[in-house]
Amino acid sequence: MVGWSAPRASAQEIRLRAGQAWPDQSLLGNPQGFGIDVGRSFDRVGVRLGVEVYGDDFASFGSTCVGLIPPDEECAPEQRDDESYTRALTFQTPIRALSLGRAELSLVPGVRVSWIGNEQTGRTTGRTLDADEVMFGVDLGAEVSLKPVADWPLGVQVGGSVGLMNAFRNDVILDGYDPFVDSFAVQRLHFGMSVAR
Repeated sequence: MVGWSAPRASAQEIRLRAGQAWPDQSLLGNPQGFGIDVGRSFDRVGVRLGVEVYGDDFASFGSTCVGLIPPDEECAPEQRDDESYTRALTFQTPIRALSLGRAELSLVPGVRVSWIGNEQTGRTTGRTLDADEVMFGVDLGAEVSLKPVADWPLGVQVGGSVGLMNAFRNDVILDGYDPFVDSFAVQRLHFGMSVAR
């Protein structure tokens, strides 16, 4: 049957998911990682709390000098090795929009607090350049859930979201390195498994 399904009792759920993100911030690369969520559903609406750990290693090209540079400092662009990380605490309120047998489609708005960072190491000079920031984000996503066997507690999910990340502060460090002060968009895809009871 397509449409709203009958009311169901509240259920607790734990999920493990893997994902890929595409932030509009070159210092984060295209991070991959995993997350774990715990939640409870109440008929058509639920709540979830989660933790995410994402990261990426990639190459870039440019100078590792910033700020006030001494006249004799060698600051020519060079090949760099980048390491980035994203850690996040998430809160989501999935809203079940459509049911079709053992499959469900949900809209998933959410908010997050993220700790992000990047470290660059020059291959020629060995000089390092690093930055980190605490950011606040909002997301809007959609997710398809499927129970392969009706009586089993196991489910599988695939979903995606778009979001916006903003720094908690808006001051800029003069003559310094402060690359994460501007807002940026993020697209995410994930797939995972869940156990409910």
